[in-house]
Amino acid sequence: AEVELPDGTAVTGFGLHPALFDAALHAIALGAFVDADRAGPWLPFVWSGVNLHATGASVLRVRLTPAGTDAITLLAVDASGVPVLSVDSLALRPADLTRMSGTDHLFAVDWVDVAPVSVGVGSGEVFEVVVLERVVGGVVDGVRAVVGDVLGRVQSVGGGRLVVVARGMDVVSAAVFGLVRSAQSESPGRFVLVDVGDVAVTDELVAGAVGVGEPELRLWEGVWQARRLVRGVGGVSVRVPAAGTVLVTGGTGALGGLLARHLVVEHGVRSLVLTSRRGLGAAGALGLVGELEGLGAVVRVVACDVGVRAAVAGLVEEIGDLCGVVHAAGVLDDGLVGSLSPERVGRVFGPKVDAGWYLHELTAGRDLDMFVVFSSAAGVVGNVGQGSYAAANGFLDELIRQRNAAGLVGTSLAWGLWDQAGMGAGVDGVPGLSAAEGLALFDVGWAQGGVLVPMRLDLPALRAGGDVPPLFRSLVRGRTRRTAQQGNDAADWSRRLAPMTPEERHETMLRLVRTAAAGVLGYAGPEAVGPAVAFKELGFDSLTAVELRNQLSASTGLRLPATLVFDQPNPAELAEYLIPALLGGAAGPDVDTEIDALEALLDAVDVDSGQRSRITTRLQTLLTRWADQGRAEPAGDGEVTVSDHLEQATDEEIFQFIGREFGIS
Repeated sequence: AEVELPDGTAVTGFGLHPALFDAALHAIALGAFVDADRAGPWLPFVWSGVNLHATGASVLRVRLTPAGTDAITLLAVDASGVPVLSVDSLALRPADLTRMSGTDHLFAVDWVDVAPVSVGVGSGEVFEVVVLERVVGGVVDGVRAVVGDVLGRVQSVGGGRLVVVARGMDVVSAAVFGLVRSAQSESPGRFVLVDVGDVAVTDELVAGAVGVGEPELRLWEGVWQARRLVRGVGGVSVRVPAAGTVLVTGGTGALGGLLARHLVVEHGVRSLVLTSRRGLGAAGALGLVGELEGLGAVVRVVACDVGVRAAVAGLVEEIGDLCGVVHAAGVLDDGLVGSLSPERVGRVFGPKVDAGWYLHELTAGRDLDMFVVFSSAAGVVGNVGQGSYAAANGFLDELIRQRNAAGLVGTSLAWGLWDQAGMGAGVDGVPGLSAAEGLALFDVGWAQGGVLVPMRLDLPALRAGGDVPPLFRSLVRGRTRRTAQQGNDAADWSRRLAPMTPEERHETMLRLVRTAAAGVLGYAGPEAVGPAVAFKELGFDSLTAVELRNQLSASTGLRLPATLVFDQPNPAELAEYLIPALLGGAAGPDVDTEIDALEALLDAVDVDSGQRSRITTRLQTLLTRWADQGRAEPAGDGEVTVSDHLEQATDEEIFQFIGREFGIS
């Protein structure tokens, strides 16, 4: 290809003008350099052997050639043929379009294994235990009673630790867990949350959970699992509500109004009911109605306390063509957990918990296209000073999980901070979402369903902050201590693997891969790395992939490609890839070891001058013959040097040569 800068473009100040370099790379698309069956666009992934030979070029003649699977070499010369740039290898990989579509700020809660199946090993520590009982009767009254009781226990715990145990998760337990997450943030190490499911709660079981060292755990099929924030799926087509009315609680507030405009402008909603405590008397309500009506929508603003069941029932009954609900109402009453009271918690619960439950109950018979609740990252993270709010939003998140389990539509968006005025979950390292970002994430979340956490995370800031909180360890690699590997080369591994059965070899190498992957990603141990889980799903990116390659190269002594993790899609396949490479190291004795032995022999032997002269002559002859053999073998455009020959020879060849010369059997 030939590429040229526009006339008059200044090239001073650059080694190579970036626009010219970029244009040279565009030629990649014209050749069959990548797997056409894999979706693009393809982007540069790993560069090797990049050299700038000349500066000031405005025209390049570029030669691109294949360099293995999905990789190229590049040579660029100027108009007179003088080399300007050379690249030994550029590996290419298809871009992740979901990460480029604005969903980079969408997260979800996942669980990772953090301990072996045995759960009976305790720490010997003394702690209090609260076992949450199932609520019998009304949920609204029941959640207040249970949260109030646990609040008292949290406030009265002395210098020890409190373990809160749920026997399976429901909306009440989820509210309690939200409250205690804030207590954990305010008093690290003092509280532990455990969900044991249907397993009997015993002292030994609880002690085992405490001994794991995680702030929150669940017991899943006999294995302890810890909460982690992972990237959301995203990339789902946005649905459009059917003809009908969408109800937006808190609809005249900052975020409610923003959303109402979005539904009308972007989704063609033509009928809206917006609620607030003051109705049209709320600040900005009249202006919002006028704006929406000017866009062609029919809008009604209703003064309604959605924390009162009768009021919600009347409202739902009036909207005969109800097709969607967005529950965005809420109030704050922030304070450290030690300062909270059941009354303060109740004030926050009214417009959040009570209203959410009533909307769920009273629309159960409607065929809704959307049921979206505005939750908060406070309930997921456990913000300092927001215990009541964290509890309320923990309730909403679990409510949506229950709706989905029952086959009902539902999305909970646990928002981080918005730049827009209004409530937000302020977290260290979490800057605000712009209005455009927030609304785009609303669309993706609404379409996808489930419980999602849309927020902007400054991952470098979290990493720079020192110890990464457990919740973020699947996203941010913490500082980990690694044991130096000594004596781990291909020959060592070959000798270890040779007598094993194929199954034993696989398990041995799989353990090596999983341990290295867990260390790179900052996981608690190899159990957190599933053998068949794709490296991409585990959280590997280009930087961590190269780090894993480096770790495995150091451990095995193999020269592994930088694209290793992307060529071998999961730990099990990578383990199988390493086995034949390591078994190949058993072809012969270790030459260095044999030469060391020869050196020790010569140092120790007692010979007269005649014998010394004869041995010296033989050694010199050996080296000369070895050098001559190297120079006698041409390769390509030049001769093979002695060092090249040594590099190419197998251990067996070198050892046999030395043996012949010295008569060693």
